Amino acid sequence: MQFLFPSLGLSLAASNADTQSMDRVPPKNDESIVFARGEGARLFQHTCIRALIPAIAAHFVHLIGFGSLMLIFERRFLFAGDCGTLSGDLNWRHVARCDAVRQYSGPVKDWAGSLMLAELALCLVVLSSSFLSRTELIKGKNPWRANPLWGWGFLASLLLILFYLIATLDNGVWGALPWYFYVVAIIMPSLGVMTSELVKRSDQKQEYRAEK
Repeated sequence: MQFLFPSLGLSLAASNADTQSMDRVPPKNDESIVFARGEGARLFQHTCIRALIPAIAAHFVHLIGFGSLMLIFERRFLFAGDCGTLSGDLNWRHVARCDAVRQYSGPVKDWAGSLMLAELALCLVVLSSSFLSRTELIKGKNPWRANPLWGWGFLASLLLILFYLIATLDNGVWGALPWYFYVVAIIMPSLGVMTSELVKRSDQKQEYRAEK
């Protein structure tokens, strides 16, 4: 993480300026004015909105992954902790509500943490495609052509995430995860980009001059 995000962030600096950058309202001459009226609050709100999806995705991946893996690899621990029966119809939600898992410190906890960290990294890497331009939408600007350096950094980041998972997870973990775990892990990064693009539309109204 300490190497991945700074490297990907530096690659974003190689992006060309927006084609409509000269159509924006020029800044005030007064150097003491840093933000326009309400711009600071708007920037804070948009930052929180963009960060919401990656945070939710990592949280859900951890809950689903931890609960599902506990049911496969540590079912006797759950039974001993009065979290259910060995043959009962349990799911990850039952594990999340069980107080006994707070005392658990086995390999499943490490695997779930690795899955959570990888999902957070995946969401942020995919979300970086929306930061190639502050106001231009992705559909109007191919990110691969706009910044080839970012494109190579994007692919390298995906490979690093994959290698990290291979190094930290056992072979049986992938087959123990339910199908909806993979659905959440794949859809949430795309949902984060869609949310960022909606925020970008709001920025367009503020940054571009109103047509007369």
